[in-house]
Amino acid sequence: MAEDRRTRGAAGAVDRVRGRGRGGSSAIREIGRVPRVALTRAEAASSLGISVDSFERYVQPEVRVIRRGRMRLIPLGDLERWADENAALTLDGTVR
Repeated sequence: MAEDRRTRGAAGAVDRVRGRGRGGSSAIREIGRVPRVALTRAEAASSLGISVDSFERYVQPEVRVIRRGRMRLIPLGDLERWADENAALTLDGTVR
């Protein structure tokens, strides 16, 4: 059975499995959305609304990075923690 995977944005991916149905017919069935637990550097930068250069300069040194060959993934939890720790209060004491 061969698989045909297509990513739909940073929110997740939809997997499609190609296989043989009853009677030998070819069928494609959708497995469902797969939740993401890590983002690429470009996706992480985009989710913060900054450039990849700014992400690599200011954010990446402060988060854990999953390294596999040339691939670099940023765990969502670390990205959220970084955003929480770097959020500033306004002068009137409210979070902005």
